[in-house]
Amino acid sequence: MERAEADLKDAKAAEPRRLVDALVNGGDGAEDTLADAERAVQSANTEYERHKRLDDALTEQIAVAQREVAWARGPLNEQIKAIITSSPEVASLLAEREEARRRLNGIDKALQFLAVRADPRVSQSWTAEAPALFDVRASIDPEPLSRWQAALRALEQDADAALPDQK
Repeated sequence: MERAEADLKDAKAAEPRRLVDALVNGGDGAEDTLADAERAVQSANTEYERHKRLDDALTEQIAVAQREVAWARGPLNEQIKAIITSSPEVASLLAEREEARRRLNGIDKALQFLAVRADPRVSQSWTAEAPALFDVRASIDPEPLSRWQAALRALEQDADAALPDQK
């Protein structure tokens, strides 16, 4: 379309000279490049509008399809939620977390006991506050998360997919 508009502008600028040249050279100037350029611009505009309507229609159809997919996934998501909420595997994961916290608390108590009997220049770091849960600077074992992510991906494809066992 831009090319057609540029050609039209050039044709308008050249039209007076073209007419004079045609008359001087014995012609009648009937060849109408300006009208041709105007038709080309009109054709380009028509084609642009057609493509714009097509783009709008496709955008709307994509939105409709995305809503339909989201609606169709609703029952699947609810089923997965129900499976996870009541699974013995999740209960086992929660118990494992509690055991790890209990073990960490026991280690902290032992270090506190030892710190009062050790050189304070060395032992003061033994009783420093442990990093908070979900602290991005804390060292994290990625295995439990990756194992559960893989299990949920499998469950989305197969209702009988097994959830991970603990330990």
